[in-house]
Amino acid sequence: MPQFSKSFLSAQQLISDNVAETIVWLRAQGINDDAAGSTEIVLAEALNNIVEHAYLYREDGKIEMDLTLANDVLGITLFDQGSKFPGIPQKKEMKGNAIKFEELPEGGFGWFLIHSLTQSIRYAFIDEKNVVKFEVSCA
Repeated sequence: MPQFSKSFLSAQQLISDNVAETIVWLRAQGINDDAAGSTEIVLAEALNNIVEHAYLYREDGKIEMDLTLANDVLGITLFDQGSKFPGIPQKKEMKGNAIKFEELPEGGFGWFLIHSLTQSIRYAFIDEKNVVKFEVSCA
């Protein structure tokens, strides 16, 4: 069962670098383009939420990331010690008329993408850490 773990600080550039490194690892495991792309979006959205909401853009917050690939399912676990997460927002439907990108309201789109690209999402607050677990299909 292939595994990949990283620990890094909550600086925006480190987020980008670690997501890119994770995708390189996934490609080395033979993951297809769709699964790699979905994983990249999920990680970028989730990690940016940690930077923005848990650490309020502080660059010294610790983030841990563990990935496990088994039976065409990628398990992703993210840990942070920032502000306690109020819980995973419910999945929303995106409806409405087409509007210009610059007129879109802030909020909710990242979680919409995460819900759309994962098989499951779980959250717990354990030992003063936020723990979020995702599963992405790699089939």
